[in-house]
Amino acid sequence: MGNRRQAAWYSAIKVLDAELSFPNPGHAALRGVQPFRLKEEFYYNLRFNPEDRALAPLLAVPALPGRDPDGRWVAWAKERPDGGRGFGTTCGHFYENWRNDNFRKLMLNVIAWSARVNVPTQGVESAFVEREEILKALAPAQSQ
Repeated sequence: MGNRRQAAWYSAIKVLDAELSFPNPGHAALRGVQPFRLKEEFYYNLRFNPEDRALAPLLAVPALPGRDPDGRWVAWAKERPDGGRGFGTTCGHFYENWRNDNFRKLMLNVIAWSARVNVPTQGVESAFVEREEILKALAPAQSQ
């Protein structure tokens, strides 16, 4: 088959139930978000450009064995000089995490922030919706 190179992984993966920390607690995406735990398949030791001043880490997992200073980051935001905004995370593997009010709030906050919508002081409020409720809402109306 020739000399195919094996792809190199540039991160590590660990499933862990852990406390999260907020490296930039004043960031608008964290408004109303309280400290929380998450059981997640964390990808960590990602490579970030240390010169990138537009990058703001939002979530870190102190219990991960990542390298300093950025090896424990699992969510981050970026605001480009042209005003564009983006968000990245390695979280989101388990549907059960959506039951966590603070995780859900963070995700909604970053959607609003990325769209340049003002994030309310208390954050974007929402309620968890059970899978059955979602399926029922998506089902076609029954003919009468």
